[in-house]
Amino acid sequence: LTFSVFKDISGFYLEHPFYISMVAALALIKTLNFFGIPKISVKWPNDILSENKKICGVLIENVIKNNKMTASIIGMGLNVNQTEFENLPKASSLKIITGRVFSIDEVAITIINNLKFYFEFLKAGNTAIIKNEYVNYLFRKNKPSTFLDAEGCMFSGFIKGVTNTGNLKVLLENNIVKTFDLKEIQLLY
Repeated sequence: LTFSVFKDISGFYLEHPFYISMVAALALIKTLNFFGIPKISVKWPNDILSENKKICGVLIENVIKNNKMTASIIGMGLNVNQTEFENLPKASSLKIITGRVFSIDEVAITIINNLKFYFEFLKAGNTAIIKNEYVNYLFRKNKPSTFLDAEGCMFSGFIKGVTNTGNLKVLLENNIVKTFDLKEIQLLY
């Protein structure tokens, strides 16, 4: 199931665009929970995993007019009834995980309704609750993890959360929490 949603956000007070990513992830998580998908997590910044396998990816493009974000185009790709993923050993689908065939229309409508719910929640100013819920679903949170930096060097740390701008907070071996942007770090798993 692949689709894009155009969302006018001109009526929102939105300090940080990353909240759009968090809303998209939470809408997907709520949908997957509704359909009984187990062990759901968010691999920062916006891949959705079940049982440590990728089942969904999200790509967001923001529309900026006069130096102000006015809309977002949220593209989602959710593996629903696929059973084969050539050369993608870390991919899975709802059907593989549950053994059931899903109605594409029902899944799509549920995602859209959950997007509406979380955008209304965001519009009402519930940013702290949204961020907290997103952080609770972070893959490998508070577990020893291996990362690759932009120079290709591996290092270890513990994922602790995200900043309001979407940077990943990692507790390093020297007991210092450092933040990383998307292009600065890759989680190896």
